Amino acid sequence: MMNIARLILALLFVVGSAMTSPASAGDIEAWQERLFVALKRQHILSAGLRLVTADYVCTLRVGAADWRVINTVEHAQNAEVPRAYNQIVILDRRLKLIRSLPYAGQRPLFCRGARLFVFGDYGIDNTEPYGNTLTFHRNGAIGVSETDVNALPIEPTGKRRTYRVE
Repeated sequence: MMNIARLILALLFVVGSAMTSPASAGDIEAWQERLFVALKRQHILSAGLRLVTADYVCTLRVGAADWRVINTVEHAQNAEVPRAYNQIVILDRRLKLIRSLPYAGQRPLFCRGARLFVFGDYGIDNTEPYGNTLTFHRNGAIGVSETDVNALPIEPTGKRRTYRVE
């Protein structure tokens, strides 16, 4: 019985270590390095800019697939005033690019199922409609709608007992 428990724990450790997003604090640096290499290898990052941050935001659940939402901010070198290039980057479980969405004043906030909620109104390819809720579909299409900020599917901070990461 004890050997079976050890085997299960060993398998859980191996599976957890192979995940494409961090399973524990100890995995964060290795995951960040894998993410940076994946972004660079797929030419998602701009060669003439400096990557300031690449943050994991949340995971979209699109059909049976899990898509990672990454927020990247790159700054221009030698600019007299700060110039930034921001992107919402959607990656599959193997960190392969699904879609990149450049933005200026908006910001990705959190996911619920196949929906990504953003701060500010976003239009895909700067075209209408604009909205703060992006709904992703398996065929690559993205629907845009408006959700009242007072009706966002999150609890007030004071009422939350724990922070739930998806």
